[in-house]
Amino acid sequence: MSRVPVLLVLLLAAGPAFAQADRLPPDLALVPQDGLGFVHVRVADLWGHESLKDARDIVKKAGDKAIAALDGRFGSLPTSVDRLTLWVGRTRSKHKLESDLVFVVRLSRPADVAALRKLLAPEAAEKKGKKLTWYADEFGASLLIADDRTFAMGPKAEIARLADGAPFKSDPLRDSLSVAAGGRPLVVGMNPAALPAAWWEDFSKEIPLPMRLLLSAGTVTASLDLDGEGHMHVRLSYATAAAAEAVEPLLKAPDGPARKLIASSRRDLEELVLGSETPVGLEQVPIAAAAVIGLGVLNRAEEVITSNQVRRDGSAIEARLELPAKSKTVVVPAAFTAGAFIGGWATQWREEIRNRQTYSLKQLMLGVHNYHDTNGKADAAITDADGKPLLSWRVALLPYIEEDSLFKQIRQDEPWDSENNKKFIEKMPKIFEIDGETAKPGYTHYRTFVGPKASWAFDRSVKLADITDGTSNTVLLVQAAEPVIWTKPDELPFDGKQAVKPLLLFRDGRTVVGLADGSARIVRDTVTEAIWKLLIDPADGQPIPDGTFK
Repeated sequence: MSRVPVLLVLLLAAGPAFAQADRLPPDLALVPQDGLGFVHVRVADLWGHESLKDARDIVKKAGDKAIAALDGRFGSLPTSVDRLTLWVGRTRSKHKLESDLVFVVRLSRPADVAALRKLLAPEAAEKKGKKLTWYADEFGASLLIADDRTFAMGPKAEIARLADGAPFKSDPLRDSLSVAAGGRPLVVGMNPAALPAAWWEDFSKEIPLPMRLLLSAGTVTASLDLDGEGHMHVRLSYATAAAAEAVEPLLKAPDGPARKLIASSRRDLEELVLGSETPVGLEQVPIAAAAVIGLGVLNRAEEVITSNQVRRDGSAIEARLELPAKSKTVVVPAAFTAGAFIGGWATQWREEIRNRQTYSLKQLMLGVHNYHDTNGKADAAITDADGKPLLSWRVALLPYIEEDSLFKQIRQDEPWDSENNKKFIEKMPKIFEIDGETAKPGYTHYRTFVGPKASWAFDRSVKLADITDGTSNTVLLVQAAEPVIWTKPDELPFDGKQAVKPLLLFRDGRTVVGLADGSARIVRDTVTEAIWKLLIDPADGQPIPDGTFK
């Protein structure tokens, strides 16, 4: 399948007439104008459309009492959601498409702010930003209530920036947000400039120069209106009028890159539709059906780019695509479903972020076990022939956490700061990050204890069978208060005498540890120093008190 997504064809097949807004509404004002992009859905407008009348009638059949009960259980949110926006900030990595999602809700009527907080963030602690108050729980899932009709939820770092009113570095998404403010029921804004520079450089090497010019739009805005039979709009904005002028013939030329992109994508989809003579299961039916629709869209896209519906407007290329007759009976429910998807994700935002904290440690502990099974032991570092630590245990685990390619680029017989190896510091895998913590690029809070009273030492491996206290009672990995360069063999020394708790990263009174049995457990800050020392020492012979783990 081509690395150029079929979605780009859809973007080429449709350019909005921009609704100018001097000031964005409160929900859209929370979208970073220098981010990667956003999806904005006017849920209430779509729900009120004539094509969803049958669906509304079915809901009414449940009865006023049932609807009122549902509304009451969830703080009136089910019947008061007006607009939903999901946005993606700038990517965290220079090399990977990694970024946080935040969603913003705008209500049709004022809500009780205290009740809203209790419903959405019952265990969160209050935080004071430079401009707004916000709330975060122990895992970094956070809530910001901008006013009694607008709130945002997402990872701690992003919500903290919103609460501080952090300025944008630039505003490429401003026009896209203005379109959303203009009232169209579905708007998508994209800012390709926010893609990781190294990722884009690698990607560009795989495509010819004309295609690179075509895909070099500063911003892309796609939107839907419901006037008459309805229209799709797309606008590709370039840095200068000269750049747009250079792209226009590439878009329209019979043998140009746009046609080639369509042809390549068509071949991919035809392969999904036609398949091979080998019988397939029913699970392939949805994929094939979607491919059929995709082929129809591609063919329509080809018609559009060869017609006068595509035109240049100064530094932009835009198009207006009329929807086929009666297509609103499909398009409107689909757009409403997109909004419902955002809303469904919203209901699980806190639990998703909570689970992410223990998930990374579980994956790391699984890597430790796989390393141990392969080598008959686990090591605190990669060492040279004399036993001098060169690279951390995190590097040693790379082949066992699906990072074998990165592992092969790091020279195992050189120290972490050698000329070759130091260039991989900022390529730290996401698994070593902790959501909500702002460690410098290439730094991690995941560390272990080394020393005479710990399971590991730089000159001593660990064999799980030798942990006499039991693997379910012995801590191997922790979240440390002080982050270190992930490739550097820099761990927490432990001889059984020093205090442990000051060395650990506690968030709202809790930290997460990786036990030698492969599990990840939560430990509160109320656990005493004496118990922590029992947890780290693999052979003290003492039991761990009940209630140590949450």
